[in-house]
Amino acid sequence: MEQKVGDIETSFARCLQADEQQGCWAFRNLILYKIWENNFPNQPNVDPLRALYIIVAEYAFIKLLTAASVHERGRLEWDDVTNIVYSFHSRSQHNSEVAKNFHRHIETVRTGDDLSMIHLLT
Repeated sequence: MEQKVGDIETSFARCLQADEQQGCWAFRNLILYKIWENNFPNQPNVDPLRALYIIVAEYAFIKLLTAASVHERGRLEWDDVTNIVYSFHSRSQHNSEVAKNFHRHIETVRTGDDLSMIHLLT
């Protein structure tokens, strides 16, 4: 499983490097948008480190879905990226059960430390 994810991420990184016009900034803008959208770090009743963990987990999930699309197609299609981001956002923001399940799953894989989110960025 780790090898397959590694292969997917490698092909994704290659496609991002090849697409210098959009690849350099698109995913950076995504995480900046998530920080803005979630009013980070000013969410009421949420620890800032936990809020950042959720943002990073969502970013990593979207990035992995995009990487899988790139691996399957053999190329980076920005329409696919837009559809993935839109689909994830519409499902997670407009259906509280999806968001709860996502957050519940994060709790099962979290190593007990919110700083473990750093592993999601590598």
